[in-house]
Amino acid sequence: MSYTYVYGIYPDGHLEEIGEVQNSWRFMVAIWDGLMQIHGIPHTSGLDVKGLDLLWKQVADLPRHDALLCLATFDRCWFIRS
Repeated sequence: MSYTYVYGIYPDGHLEEIGEVQNSWRFMVAIWDGLMQIHGIPHTSGLDVKGLDLLWKQVADLPRHDALLCLATFDRCWFIRS
């Protein structure tokens, strides 16, 4: 069984575990589907390979919060603020 752990990282550096989602593979699909809908990327579902290819090619041009959300769907993803 897969899990996704959700953490809140606050401006003062405080890290707090917000929750945990079991069988979280579908979580990524929902994010991809939502981002493709928001940004008008043609697709049939969150697993549409052509749509995903367009999404990943455009990730650098997305608003920062959407790009970070998309990139966070990778396993073991950490964002370091410097």
